[in-house]
Amino acid sequence: SSGINAECENVDVQHCTRIEEWKSDRTRPIKVEFRTAADVETVLRKAHKLKASDEFKKVYLAPDRSAEERAAHSKLVNQMKELIKKDNSKHYFIRDDKIKCTDKK
Repeated sequence: SSGINAECENVDVQHCTRIEEWKSDRTRPIKVEFRTAADVETVLRKAHKLKASDEFKKVYLAPDRSAEERAAHSKLVNQMKELIKKDNSKHYFIRDDKIKCTDKK
């Protein structure tokens, strides 16, 4: 985890709080507010590296989205799931509000 910390050491967290009510069967999400949009971009750009860490492999990061943005993103995710069902030989992902794919490694 020290590598993850080093990569985001210049990021400034403004506020951090748990959201939703406590339920025994799930972990409550945490909302983190950063001082600048550049800090948000830095953290989100490096988020994929969490999966390589045993300590943080179950951590998921997502940008704050409006209701309309959440609906549009959900639609893209559903479309991507359909593409994966049809052809799982490729790696599908969402970038810049578009579904993209690459060959699996």
